Amino acid sequence: MGAFFISTPMSKLIISTFLLLLLLVACQVKKSSYVSDASPSLENRIPSGDTIHLPSGLSYKVIKYGVGKTPKATSKVRVHYEGTLVDGTVFDSSIQRGKPLVFRLNQVIQGWQEGLLLMKEGAVYELYIPPKLGYGSQSSGKIPPFSTLYFTVELLEVI
Repeated sequence: MGAFFISTPMSKLIISTFLLLLLLVACQVKKSSYVSDASPSLENRIPSGDTIHLPSGLSYKVIKYGVGKTPKATSKVRVHYEGTLVDGTVFDSSIQRGKPLVFRLNQVIQGWQEGLLLMKEGAVYELYIPPKLGYGSQSSGKIPPFSTLYFTVELLEVI
Protein backbone atom coordinates (compact mmCIF):
# COMPACT_ATOMS: atom_id res chain seq x y z
CA MET A 1 0.00 0.00 0.00
CA GLY A 2 1.03 3.60 -0.56
CA ALA A 3 1.60 6.27 2.02
CA PHE A 4 -1.40 7.42 3.96
CA PHE A 5 -2.06 11.18 3.73
CA ILE A 6 -5.11 13.12 4.77
CA SER A 7 -5.63 16.36 2.92
CA THR A 8 -6.84 18.83 5.51
CA PRO A 9 -6.27 22.56 5.96
CA MET A 10 -3.86 21.73 8.81
CA SER A 11 -1.77 19.34 6.69
CA LYS A 12 -1.59 21.93 3.90
CA LEU A 13 -0.41 24.50 6.46
CA ILE A 14 2.27 22.11 7.73
CA ILE A 15 3.52 21.40 4.20
CA SER A 16 3.52 25.12 3.30
CA THR A 17 5.43 25.95 6.47
CA PHE A 18 7.97 23.21 5.78
CA LEU A 19 8.53 24.46 2.21
CA LEU A 20 8.92 28.03 3.43
CA LEU A 21 11.52 26.90 5.97
CA LEU A 22 13.45 25.08 3.24
CA LEU A 23 13.44 28.23 1.13
CA LEU A 24 14.66 30.36 4.04
CA VAL A 25 17.48 27.92 4.78
CA ALA A 26 18.53 27.96 1.11
CA CYS A 27 18.59 31.79 1.11
CA GLN A 28 20.62 31.85 4.33
CA VAL A 29 23.18 29.45 2.86
CA LYS A 30 23.54 31.71 -0.20
CA LYS A 31 23.91 34.77 2.06
CA SER A 32 26.52 33.10 4.25
CA SER A 33 28.60 32.23 1.19
CA TYR A 34 28.83 35.94 0.31
CA VAL A 35 29.62 36.90 3.88
CA SER A 36 32.18 34.16 4.46
CA ASP A 37 33.94 35.05 1.21
CA ALA A 38 34.30 38.67 2.33
CA SER A 39 35.10 38.31 6.02
CA PRO A 40 38.58 36.71 6.00
CA SER A 41 39.78 39.05 3.26
CA LEU A 42 38.47 42.07 5.12
CA GLU A 43 40.40 41.07 8.23
CA ASN A 44 43.53 40.82 6.08
CA ARG A 45 42.93 44.25 4.50
CA ILE A 46 42.24 46.20 7.70
CA PRO A 47 45.59 47.28 9.05
CA SER A 48 46.12 46.82 12.75
CA GLY A 49 47.68 49.35 15.06
CA ASP A 50 46.33 52.79 14.28
CA THR A 51 43.03 51.62 12.80
CA ILE A 52 40.03 52.54 14.93
CA HIS A 53 37.12 50.10 15.20
CA LEU A 54 33.75 51.59 16.16
CA PRO A 55 30.88 49.68 17.82
CA SER A 56 28.76 50.12 14.67
CA GLY A 57 31.23 47.97 12.70
CA LEU A 58 32.88 50.86 10.85
CA SER A 59 36.67 50.86 10.97
CA TYR A 60 38.82 53.76 9.85
CA LYS A 61 42.39 54.94 9.67
CA VAL A 62 43.45 58.57 9.57
CA ILE A 63 45.89 59.11 6.71
CA LYS A 64 45.95 62.90 7.02
CA TYR A 65 44.33 65.12 9.64
CA GLY A 66 42.27 68.08 8.51
CA VAL A 67 42.02 71.52 10.05
CA GLY A 68 38.83 72.92 8.52
CA LYS A 69 35.14 72.58 9.31
CA THR A 70 33.50 69.32 10.39
CA PRO A 71 30.28 68.42 8.53
CA LYS A 72 26.93 67.92 10.20
CA ALA A 73 24.51 65.12 9.26
CA THR A 74 22.70 67.38 6.75
CA SER A 75 25.78 69.21 5.39
CA LYS A 76 26.62 69.34 1.73
CA VAL A 77 30.20 68.19 1.13
CA ARG A 78 32.73 67.97 -1.70
CA VAL A 79 34.96 64.87 -1.60
CA HIS A 80 37.49 62.96 -3.63
CA TYR A 81 37.35 59.20 -3.10
CA GLU A 82 38.15 55.78 -4.42
CA GLY A 83 36.04 52.74 -3.56
CA THR A 84 37.23 49.15 -3.84
CA LEU A 85 35.88 45.73 -3.04
CA VAL A 86 37.71 43.44 -0.65
CA ASP A 87 39.56 41.81 -3.56
CA GLY A 88 40.93 45.21 -4.62
CA THR A 89 38.58 45.79 -7.58
CA VAL A 90 37.93 49.52 -7.98
CA PHE A 91 34.18 50.04 -8.39
CA ASP A 92 34.11 53.86 -8.34
CA SER A 93 36.63 56.69 -8.20
CA SER A 94 36.18 60.44 -8.39
CA ILE A 95 39.98 60.60 -8.51
CA GLN A 96 40.10 58.60 -11.77
CA ARG A 97 37.32 60.77 -13.22
CA GLY A 98 39.22 63.90 -12.15
CA LYS A 99 36.08 65.44 -10.66
CA PRO A 100 35.18 65.59 -6.96
CA LEU A 101 31.71 64.48 -5.88
CA VAL A 102 29.28 66.88 -4.16
CA PHE A 103 26.39 65.50 -2.09
CA ARG A 104 24.39 65.91 1.09
CA LEU A 105 25.79 63.68 3.80
CA ASN A 106 22.37 62.25 4.70
CA GLN A 107 21.95 60.92 1.14
CA VAL A 108 24.77 58.35 1.15
CA ILE A 109 25.33 54.97 2.79
CA GLN A 110 25.51 54.86 6.57
CA GLY A 111 29.23 54.00 6.61
CA TRP A 112 30.04 57.18 4.71
CA GLN A 113 27.79 59.26 6.94
CA GLU A 114 29.43 57.95 10.08
CA GLY A 115 32.96 58.25 8.69
CA LEU A 116 32.63 61.75 7.26
CA LEU A 117 31.14 63.09 10.51
CA LEU A 118 34.52 62.30 12.11
CA MET A 119 36.51 64.26 9.53
CA LYS A 120 37.53 67.91 9.14
CA GLU A 121 38.11 69.65 5.81
CA GLY A 122 41.44 68.57 4.37
CA ALA A 123 41.41 65.17 6.10
CA VAL A 124 42.04 61.89 4.31
CA TYR A 125 40.66 58.69 5.87
CA GLU A 126 40.52 55.06 4.89
CA LEU A 127 37.06 53.69 5.67
CA TYR A 128 36.35 49.97 6.03
CA ILE A 129 32.59 49.56 5.72
CA PRO A 130 30.86 46.26 6.56
CA PRO A 131 27.81 45.23 4.50
CA LYS A 132 25.32 46.38 7.14
CA LEU A 133 26.66 49.96 6.85
CA GLY A 134 26.92 49.76 3.04
CA TYR A 135 24.41 48.24 0.65
CA GLY A 136 23.57 45.14 2.70
CA SER A 137 21.74 42.50 0.68
CA GLN A 138 21.30 44.84 -2.30
CA SER A 139 23.68 45.15 -5.22
CA SER A 140 24.61 48.57 -6.57
CA GLY A 141 26.34 48.84 -9.93
CA LYS A 142 29.57 46.82 -9.69
CA ILE A 143 28.99 46.12 -5.97
CA PRO A 144 27.57 42.64 -5.26
CA PRO A 145 25.21 41.99 -2.33
CA PHE A 146 26.78 41.60 1.14
CA SER A 147 29.98 43.38 0.09
CA THR A 148 32.44 44.89 2.50
CA LEU A 149 33.62 48.18 1.04
CA TYR A 150 36.97 49.94 1.34
CA PHE A 151 37.21 53.68 0.61
CA THR A 152 39.92 56.27 0.65
CA VAL A 153 38.11 59.58 1.18
CA GLU A 154 39.43 63.15 1.18
CA LEU A 155 37.02 65.76 2.58
CA LEU A 156 37.75 68.77 0.38
CA GLU A 157 35.03 71.12 1.59
CA VAL A 158 31.94 71.47 3.76
CA ILE A 159 29.69 73.66 1.62
